[in-house]
Amino acid sequence: MLLRKSSIIVAILIVFIFAGLIYRDAKVEQVKHDLLEHSIVVAEPMWNFDTEQLDKYLETVAKKNNYQSLKLIDDGDLIIFESSIAFPHKIERAFAFLGLIPKTHFTKEILYNDQKIGRIEIDWRDTSIYFYSYSFLVFILLIAIINLYSSVFAAKNSLELKVLETENALEILQNQKDYIEGIFNVVPEGLITIDHNERISGNNHFFDTIVDNWARTLKQESALIQHEILAGLLQRLKEKEQDQYTINIGGQTIHIDYSSAVVSSLEEINWVVSLRDTTKINAMKRELAQTQKLESVGRLASGIAHEINTPTQYVLSNIDFLTESYQDIAKVMRQVGALLDDEKKESIDIPQLDELNKSYQEADWDYLQQEIPNALQQSSEGLRRTAKIISAMKHFSHPSGSTPVLNDLNSAIQSTVAVTTNEWKYVAEIELQLEHDLPLVTCFLDELNQVFLAMIVNSAHAIEEKYGKDGDAKGKIIIKTESNEDSVSVMISDDGNGIPQNIKDKVFDPFFTTKELNKGTGQGLAIAYDTIVNQHNGTIAVMSEEKEGTSFIISLPCKEST
Repeated sequence: MLLRKSSIIVAILIVFIFAGLIYRDAKVEQVKHDLLEHSIVVAEPMWNFDTEQLDKYLETVAKKNNYQSLKLIDDGDLIIFESSIAFPHKIERAFAFLGLIPKTHFTKEILYNDQKIGRIEIDWRDTSIYFYSYSFLVFILLIAIINLYSSVFAAKNSLELKVLETENALEILQNQKDYIEGIFNVVPEGLITIDHNERISGNNHFFDTIVDNWARTLKQESALIQHEILAGLLQRLKEKEQDQYTINIGGQTIHIDYSSAVVSSLEEINWVVSLRDTTKINAMKRELAQTQKLESVGRLASGIAHEINTPTQYVLSNIDFLTESYQDIAKVMRQVGALLDDEKKESIDIPQLDELNKSYQEADWDYLQQEIPNALQQSSEGLRRTAKIISAMKHFSHPSGSTPVLNDLNSAIQSTVAVTTNEWKYVAEIELQLEHDLPLVTCFLDELNQVFLAMIVNSAHAIEEKYGKDGDAKGKIIIKTESNEDSVSVMISDDGNGIPQNIKDKVFDPFFTTKELNKGTGQGLAIAYDTIVNQHNGTIAVMSEEKEGTSFIISLPCKEST
């Protein structure tokens, strides 16, 4: 190690000497250049015999450039100016006495208008290289001390730097922690972190608010509410199911929507979960759907009344006919009874037979025996039709519970078609292509009824726009159901005007409608989308071509929802 350091010192010394020699050559060239400049400057004052200016300038030059001697000689070898400066330092004088400092003599002719008028002579001794070497020797002597100091200083700086870096890192981490906690607490949803022991390791203020609100509502301990929420959540997380779940506490069903993320980079946290209490929102949605359904029922009420009134009218007419016919038949039967009594007495007379014959002819039995069965059949059909409409209306308006149950979509579609008869029968024919043995679907039936109603009414209105209401031509609505491996699909198609391409992407937007005032609110398809996609995890798509027609395709999972 010592040899290595010595080698480095020798190498530096050699480099330093060569650098000094190069530096001296550069200084010599600089002296020559300065001498040329001096000869030019003194030419004019020397020509004009301005000794005062010459003395002032040359004295300044001699001191500034550290010349050992400076002479200004005219063309006749007469010395006009002479200056000599001794070495200011003892060591320099000693070196000079020993001849260790080389002396260099420089001469430069002075020309004025290209005529030689004299010369300038200087003696220059370069002492800088020796001072430079002296400094380097001092540097060598100080290397050991500097080495030791630098090692200690480097260690101190390294330690201070590490301390500073640690403090900065801690400050950054604290700032990030404060920033994350700030976000954590202002998010308007419950946020929790769950550790590997399936315990809540942290939560924000909004989660506390959710728990406390339900604790007050149900008059239960907050710890119980938190435990139930966590238990239901962990079950869904382990099943890798997302979106929502329900818990039941004290007979009250709580609906919770959530999203989660697995955190693999932290030892203390396994999941980060965002929770939202949607109990009130779901209740409001159900109320809105029920209100929309009642609104639809109210809008269809006059048509339903008309549908019930028509069979009721001809049932009443048939009853009047049967009442009148009964009186005629009763008259004949009374006379037949009287004849039978007289026959027993063997006293039948001709006037009685004439009276019976007259009553028989007035009753027109041939007509009655043909029309009475028809009247009974018509009345029976009318009553069945009325019963069907009432049954369909009852089925359509029956509210669902708070949880989805298995239902028959074919039956729901048939009921909705019956309820909406007055909306479509004057403009279209409906063709039902319902798959036999269609799997039951877990759903909120009243909300799906509302979806089917909106689709059928929209199809009827589209067909009416194309064909008119009073024309001979009618459109066609086809409702088709089919099943595949894990879902059931419902397609409702019509041959109406179709949907323009520029608004096709807006049909599911709330309050968007192309219908005239008081004929549409723009809520039907928006509610249909929310019902199918958000509440039943299904899909709804639309295919349409202008002037050709529109098809809505609804797909619902047929596995039981949890």
